[in-house]
Amino acid sequence: MNGLKNISDKPKSRSGGRAAFNKVSIRSLKTCSALDAAVLTAYGFSAKKDLLAQLLALNQQVAAKIEKGEPVMPPGVPKNYPDARKLVTEDCIRPVRDNA
Repeated sequence: MNGLKNISDKPKSRSGGRAAFNKVSIRSLKTCSALDAAVLTAYGFSAKKDLLAQLLALNQQVAAKIEKGEPVMPPGVPKNYPDARKLVTEDCIRPVRDNA
């Protein structure tokens, strides 16, 4: 034998699908991490502190303002945002309606 291996002697890889899945999973984890960081920053939370305790404290602050009749920011785009259409996309998942 000449010391060269025939390509057909090479074991076939069974991880093609797994490799693709791992790439998607890593990308998803990076996206989730970026989203987590953005949410923590937006709410002024710290990842090093108990997140539920921070959320409870925020909810208590909002409830106290509501009880006093003070304005609170509702969910959604702030009314004073210059152009809310820039924040809304049409590429969302829509439910399929059953016409039966």
